[in-house]
Amino acid sequence: MLKKTFHGFKRAVSIVPVSALLSISEAYHRARTQTYWSNTTVTHGDMSNKQFDFYVHELIKLIGEQDIGQRLLDYGGGNGEIAEILQASGFSVDVAEFSINFKKNIESKRLKFVSAEQLPIESYDIIIANNCIFYTHPNKLNAEISRLMRSLRSGGVLWITDTPTKEKINRLTANKFLRTLFRVTGVYQSDLGGFFVDSQALSKQFNAKIFDSWTPYRSHFKIVKSWNCI
Repeated sequence: MLKKTFHGFKRAVSIVPVSALLSISEAYHRARTQTYWSNTTVTHGDMSNKQFDFYVHELIKLIGEQDIGQRLLDYGGGNGEIAEILQASGFSVDVAEFSINFKKNIESKRLKFVSAEQLPIESYDIIIANNCIFYTHPNKLNAEISRLMRSLRSGGVLWITDTPTKEKINRLTANKFLRTLFRVTGVYQSDLGGFFVDSQALSKQFNAKIFDSWTPYRSHFKIVKSWNCI
C-alpha cells in the first residue's frame, strides 16, 4: 500500500512542470496538443460498446427531438462515430476536425469533413462540441466559443458537452495534492493539454445554461444564439 502511494505521489509530482508550462504558455500548449492530435487516429478507444451506446443515447436525449433535416456540426467529432448515428437519426451532419488523420474515416461514413479552422458562417442549426472544448487554452476559450457561435444561424444552439469544470474538481480525485495542482494550474490532462473550464465565467459571458453531465466531475452547457449574438 505504501509503495502504491509513493508511486502515485511520484507521478503527481512529475506532471507539475508540464502543467505549469501549459498554464502560462499558449505556444507550449499549442505545440503539445498539435503533436498529440497529429499522431492520433482513434477516438472513444477507451470505451466498451456498451459504454459508447450509453454515451450516444444520453447525448441524443440531451439535444432532444429536433426537426428532420436540421443542419448539425459535430465539432471535434473524431472519426465520426457519433456523427454517423446522429445522421441516421435525421440530422444533416458535418464533422469538423483539426487533424487530417480523421478525414478518410469521416468521409467513408458519407459525412462531410469540415476543417475546424475554416468553419462556414451562419450555416448550422445545432453545433455540438462534445468532450473537446477544454483542449482550448483558457486565454482563448471565449474567442473560440464566439467563433463557433458565428457558425450558427439565428436561434441556433451550441451544446458544449461532457466538459470537466473547476467547480467539480473534488469529484474527480480525493488526492489533495492533485486537487491543489488542478486548481492552481487549471490543467486537467497534462499529456493532451486539456483544462478545467470555469463554468460560472462561461455562464456569465455567454448566458449559458449549465447541466450536470453523466460524468460526475463534468458539465454540459447550452448557448442559444440570439439575433444580436456576437
